[in-house]
Amino acid sequence: MADREVCSFKKNVQEKVRVTLMEFKGYRLLDLRVYVQDEEGREVPTRKGLTLSRELVGELFEGLRKAIEIIEDKS
Repeated sequence: MADREVCSFKKNVQEKVRVTLMEFKGYRLLDLRVYVQDEEGREVPTRKGLTLSRELVGELFEGLRKAIEIIEDKS
């Protein structure tokens, strides 16, 4: 499986977050990584990020769903 960028969004003026599906040593992974531009204008990954096995992606999704519910609760 070749790396596949699912989405990306600006974190701030200098940084962008990429969500990528990838494979490493036979394991399918989800990578959330911060990218910046180098001196030549190319986007390069930083050490800031998180790589999860597919078993943990569901747990992350559930945690994000709960966080959204709390954030959107107006009471």
